[in-house]
Amino acid sequence: MPVVAFANTKGGTGKTTSAVFLAASLSHRGIRPLLVDADPQGSASAWVYGAGQASGEDHCDLVAANAQTLSRLPRDRWCVVDTGPGNPAIVDEAVAAADLVVIPTAPSLGDLERVWQTLKITQGTATGVLLTQVNPQATLTKEVRSALEEDGVAVFPTPILRRESFRQRFGQWPEAGRGLVGYDDVLDSIQEALA
Repeated sequence: MPVVAFANTKGGTGKTTSAVFLAASLSHRGIRPLLVDADPQGSASAWVYGAGQASGEDHCDLVAANAQTLSRLPRDRWCVVDTGPGNPAIVDEAVAAADLVVIPTAPSLGDLERVWQTLKITQGTATGVLLTQVNPQATLTKEVRSALEEDGVAVFPTPILRRESFRQRFGQWPEAGRGLVGYDDVLDSIQEALA
């Protein structure tokens, strides 16, 4: 089973949101994922415990990890790894453990610069860029996508639109269907890439 790691050397790009929503997408398809919180800030853990994990409404298994434990992730189930931006050792180990690295990023020139830096770390590992916080009318989104694709970087076809509801839904488990706001399509793309 695959290990999918969310990584970016920049903070605030949607790594935790993406990891939780991908885990929810798997859960809603009857696959019980292991959500690995490798961010020292513990944001994924706080989100899942807020969603009722501690009271038995479990949707996934959750484990905290560090640079030493990431190499020992189980290979018999889906693992979704959330990393933080400020710990290079954790990011390096998450990339080494991953079958696929997803780099969430907002479509801006400043964020794009950090994508290039992250891509240097992920060399040799299957990698795709997930555009997050997207304004569908902004021409910059098309320019960023084109710049990445022209350089041979895989970009997920489904962008994650900018939604205020992401901030309001922290601590709530994402609902099936429209509640997954495109992450079900992202899961389809991941499964195709790993097939």
